[in-house]
Amino acid sequence: MHSGMKWLTKDRKDSARSCKDKRPIRGASPDIHLPLRLLGFGSLLLVLLLLTTGCPQTTGGGDLQGTIEADPVEPTRSVDDVDDAATRDPRNANALDAEGFGEGAVGEVTEDDLHDAAEIDPMSIEELNARQVLRTIYFAFNSTTLSNEALATLNENARWLRQHPSYRIIIEGHCDERGSLEYNLELGAQRARSVRDHMAQLGIDENRIETISFGEEQPADSRSNEAAWARNRRAEFRLISR
Repeated sequence: MHSGMKWLTKDRKDSARSCKDKRPIRGASPDIHLPLRLLGFGSLLLVLLLLTTGCPQTTGGGDLQGTIEADPVEPTRSVDDVDDAATRDPRNANALDAEGFGEGAVGEVTEDDLHDAAEIDPMSIEELNARQVLRTIYFAFNSTTLSNEALATLNENARWLRQHPSYRIIIEGHCDERGSLEYNLELGAQRARSVRDHMAQLGIDENRIETISFGEEQPADSRSNEAAWARNRRAEFRLISR
């Protein structure tokens, strides 16, 4: 019996020794800690890299300012630009004055500009007649002769008609109140025909021209004096169709 107890005691000691041998040695790292060690090593490399290259810095919000697009700036218009625009289209003159360039900045508007503007955006015949785009000429007493002043006026009228070939006109012959009604009707007709013939010489097709005589029936000035009579001895131009 004592012998069996000895063996049992010996087996327990051997078992205890075997378990003691299987405990981890102090200071040794088990395999489960290997990933953690690798992670720590990677963090160390990252810190070293940042210390070597340095951290990116921004100065005064420059990046934000660079992303903001500047508002487009309208180019400044000079007086020369205004003159060019008015030359291309006279109707621009009033609009350009309204933009603050001031009256007269686009230069003086000539008669040719008015003619061109009327061709681009024509007014009614009534408006053109009211503006007297075709001017009246005057005669001496009891005469159908065209004076130098009358010839200059007819040249201007012919130029307007050449620039506006679609218009037709009527020439009205008038007289002052002196003389008989029949005489003045004939005198007015001769004055109208004299003007028509000269317009034809200036290149205006006679098919565009009609004539009529009113004699003394439609005076421009109803007074009975030399000044009024001088105004009544005339030939007037009227636009009648387009």
